[in-house]
Amino acid sequence: MASLKKILVPFDRSPNSIRGLDSSIEITKGGDAEITGFYVFHLPIDARIKYPKK
Repeated sequence: MASLKKILVPFDRSPNSIRGLDSSIEITKGGDAEITGFYVFHLPIDARIKYPKK
């Protein structure tokens, strides 16, 4: 099996994302892999956020 160098972990504080983070930490133990996490949140479509035009 090829060794992992980088693991990208999406996280939203749900039980499944916590398990995914725990699993990625276990995978990296004993190796030299790097974990990068990013926080994911749901933005309702009716939030009416205005984005600047480019």
